[in-house]
Amino acid sequence: MKKSLKILLGIGSIIPIIHMIGFFIVFIFMFLNMSNPNFADAGDPEVGWFILLFTSHLIVTLISIGLLIYYIVLVFKTESIEQNMKILWTLLLFFFGIFVFPVFWYLYIWRTPATTTSSSG
Repeated sequence: MKKSLKILLGIGSIIPIIHMIGFFIVFIFMFLNMSNPNFADAGDPEVGWFILLFTSHLIVTLISIGLLIYYIVLVFKTESIEQNMKILWTLLLFFFGIFVFPVFWYLYIWRTPATTTSSSG
């Protein structure tokens, strides 16, 4: 696997965690500002935040589902993982996906040697 693809997968693996943290920060900010009288006069800012959060949730959900499928397929294609560990990794990825993605990426993608395309001749 090329290094650029490894980096892209790494970024994709941490995006759900970053999104979760950002969501809670925005949620707390909105909750704390609801009592502010100027907040209601700003022309329904909740609608804009809702659209932003809904769109970001949709994108992050699609990224997470794609990573989950890719990583589970990779678990069963990787010959260096023992059969018992394949079952364990599958369960961990399925039930704790966003927290396990970065660990799996580091152990089985980042640490493997990058492939380079070379022409013989």
